[in-house]
Amino acid sequence: MPEKAKQTPETGNELENSGTLFPLEEVGPAIPEEKLKEYDRIIEKVFHKLREANPNAGSLAFTLKDVKQTAIELGLVQENPPDVAYTYRTGRSALPKSILTHGDWAITGAGKGKYEFMHLNRSPYVIIPEDLKIIRVLDATPQIVLKYQGKDEQSILARIRYNRLIDTFTSLTTYHLQAHLRTSIKGLGQVEMDDLYIGINTDGDGFILPVEAKSEAPRDLLGVVQITQMVRFARKAFPGLKVRPIGVKLMKGTFVFLEFNDTDDVNLVATETYKRYELYRER
Repeated sequence: MPEKAKQTPETGNELENSGTLFPLEEVGPAIPEEKLKEYDRIIEKVFHKLREANPNAGSLAFTLKDVKQTAIELGLVQENPPDVAYTYRTGRSALPKSILTHGDWAITGAGKGKYEFMHLNRSPYVIIPEDLKIIRVLDATPQIVLKYQGKDEQSILARIRYNRLIDTFTSLTTYHLQAHLRTSIKGLGQVEMDDLYIGINTDGDGFILPVEAKSEAPRDLLGVVQITQMVRFARKAFPGLKVRPIGVKLMKGTFVFLEFNDTDDVNLVATETYKRYELYRER
């Protein structure tokens, strides 16, 4: 595991930590519904205040200070204000309907403690078809792991690693590089990924595969902003490797894999390949 890098102020480098990766703290359990309702109230008020002042703007800038002030105005006590914007940036929840009635909006980072509502020309979330053919794969996960593992994203990724599903999906020989990553990119702020692989094809060409996993919860969505952030990070940290961004969504006990194009333009994100796998055990 790479040594933990020190947080540094924004510099002229694109990657503030010079590409060094380090573990992210455990995210913990899913956000309670009551807490999500509070987040919705805060982000709605921030958005509508900005939009009233700039009704025709395609982007609306705000800061962590705005989030804190809005919570105070609503009489809400927030122990972790940065988690409000983080929740919508990373697809842990869709933006409230009162915002999306104004069009396809998403939140992106704009620096440390800085964010933007961005109006898109497409849905901010990836639509996953539910009628995909299910491919059955014999489950190689150790029984003791199955007995004690949880149901969060890291548990999903552990089963993917034990069963080499990244290899199966991509037709590459892949090597797990690191799980649960965080770094910072100048002008964007903090970027996080669930997993990272290096892959090699039959011609010896190298690939970097950032992976984002989502639980079965309906509110846990793959967002195009997060996909482009993975691409931007991978390009800067691994300039000699072709980027193949991967998304995984747990769906009715199966693993839906999606590979995206390597664009960093949120309006051009497209799914190149879908596959749906079911792990089974012989009796």
